[in-house]
Amino acid sequence: MKRLFLSCLLLFGLVFWIMTSCGKGAPGPSPTASGENTEASTGLPAEETPGAGDSLPQSAAPVTSRAPETTEAPGTTAVPGTTEALGTTAVPGTTEASETTETPEAAIPAAADWMSALSDSLSLASLSIPGTHESCARFEPLAGSARCQTLSLSEQLEAGVRYLDIRCRRVDNSFSIYHGMVSQNMTFEDVLDACYAFLSSHPGETILMCVKEEYEPKGDNDAFDSVFKRYLAENPERWYTGASIPTLQEARGRIVLIRRFAASGLLGFPAADG
Repeated sequence: MKRLFLSCLLLFGLVFWIMTSCGKGAPGPSPTASGENTEASTGLPAEETPGAGDSLPQSAAPVTSRAPETTEAPGTTAVPGTTEALGTTAVPGTTEASETTETPEAAIPAAADWMSALSDSLSLASLSIPGTHESCARFEPLAGSARCQTLSLSEQLEAGVRYLDIRCRRVDNSFSIYHGMVSQNMTFEDVLDACYAFLSSHPGETILMCVKEEYEPKGDNDAFDSVFKRYLAENPERWYTGASIPTLQEARGRIVLIRRFAASGLLGFPAADG
């Protein structure tokens, strides 16, 4: 009986100890609800812990170290200790382009003004001057019979041509432009208008004009040189008719006559008589 009593007492004590131990492991209040736990986790007294939805005071905000933001474009190399970058490259998507270096050399003149870049003291005989044969021969009755050019006189001059081969037929005391017996639907006035207009726009240039009589005269006509001199008298300041080859200074803004017809007196540089 005594043993039974002791066994029951021992069993009761064991059960009580187990229950007590389980009670200590039961979930308690959350750390944020406990002033002691809050103080341990945040380092703030419990009464200063902000509630839900509140922001931390400015003084309580954690201090962080951040690298300063830069606006350097990709591909730039910063010089140590400076705020400038070497070899600046434009940021893709912007309208700014990388800096360009201007060429110090003088720009090459356009074809229409190539003589203007040359020295005044140069003789025309020292130049290689581009020219055209039968400069006005653009029309023909049959393919291959008369056409020599595709560009007009104005277009040739703008392209850099400075020697013109002009063939004139006497028709009733005036000049019409022909190639052989084929009319080119132009008069000598048309030729001179194109040349004068070009020289007015490009006063630093000169035109060498070779004039030759073409085909047989038609109608009642004076001598070829007499008809030519009437054209010359209308704008004498636009012509150089000396017998020697001029310098560029003497020829600029003028037509230099290269004569391929017989003439009385001084009239241009005689390339051939007849």
